[in-house]
Amino acid sequence: MKLNSLVENNFEYEEIKIKLPYGGHISGKWWGNRSIRPILCLHGRQDNCGTFDRLIPLLSKDFSYLAIDLPGHGKSSRYPDGVMIHIFDYCHIINYIRDEYKWDKISFITHSMSSTIAYIYAGIYPNQVDMVVSIDILKPPIYGKKEIENRLNFAYENFLIADGRNREKIEPPAYEYDELIEKLIIGSSKSVTKGTAPFLLERNILPSKKFPKKYYFSRDRRLQFAILVNIPQEYQVEIAKRLTMPFLFIKASSSHWTSSSTKERDDEVLKILNQQPNFQHCIVESNSHHVHLVEPEKVAPLINEFLNKHKKLKSKL
Repeated sequence: MKLNSLVENNFEYEEIKIKLPYGGHISGKWWGNRSIRPILCLHGRQDNCGTFDRLIPLLSKDFSYLAIDLPGHGKSSRYPDGVMIHIFDYCHIINYIRDEYKWDKISFITHSMSSTIAYIYAGIYPNQVDMVVSIDILKPPIYGKKEIENRLNFAYENFLIADGRNREKIEPPAYEYDELIEKLIIGSSKSVTKGTAPFLLERNILPSKKFPKKYYFSRDRRLQFAILVNIPQEYQVEIAKRLTMPFLFIKASSSHWTSSSTKERDDEVLKILNQQPNFQHCIVESNSHHVHLVEPEKVAPLINEFLNKHKKLKSKL
C-alpha cells in the first residue's frame, strides 16, 4: 500500500542502496540536500525507516537525514542464513555506512533499540560522534539472572526454526491489510496507532503468492530471537562519562518501556550525563513508545532547537 502523505512540506527524499561486504545491501531514504553529511536515523527492532516519515518533514531543512532499514528490516537484505542475530552487530553496519560515504564524523537520531546501539557506539567512538538524539530509550537494558536464562532459552530454541523457514523460502502466514494493522498495533503494545501503522507496514509487508488480496510480514523472522546484550551497569556508567558530545534524550512520560528497575539504572546514568554541558533531557507528555511517529509535533520542536543550537558541528560531505 502506498501512502500519499510520505512527502510533506516540500521535503523530498530519494531511495538509496548501500552495498555490504557480505553481498547484501542497506536500503533507506535520504531526505534533503545530498551535499550535506546527513544525520543517520535508526529505527527500533522490527520497525523500519518508515518510523521517521512523519517526523523528518517537520525537522529543519538546514540538515539532511538518512533514514535506513537495518538488516532484516524493511527493504534491506537479511543477514546470511545460519547467522544468529546479535543486537550490537548493527554497530558494524554503522561503520560500513560511514566507510561508504567517507564521513569523518557521524550524527544520530535514534529510537528504541537503536538508541541502545547509539549509546554504545558513541561510547566506543566518542571523538567521532558529533551529536546524538535518542528517543524514549537512553541506554541498553539490564536483565536479571532468571530473565537472561529465559531469553536465551527462548532465542536458541526458536532461532533454528525461524532460520529453517527462511532457508526453505516458506511464505509466512498471510492476512488482509486491516488484520496486519491490528497485529502491528497489538505487537507494539498499542504504541502504534491505526492511523500511523501504515507508515511501518509500507516497508514491512509483501503480497501473498498464495492468497489474493492478502499480505505477509516480510521482515526476517530471526529478529524476534535476536540476542540482547547484558552490559554491566558499571560499564554503562563509564560510557556516560565519555558522552561529552551534544546529546538530547527525549522520553515519553508514560511509555510502556518505563519500569522501576529501568528508571533506577537510567537515573544513575542521567545523574552523570546531566553534569555534561551539552546534555539535554526532555520529557514529553505521551503514553506512546513511538511518540516520534504518533505525535511528531511534540518531538520535532525539541529536536530542531537542539540541532540549530549545535549547527556549527555539521560539515559538508
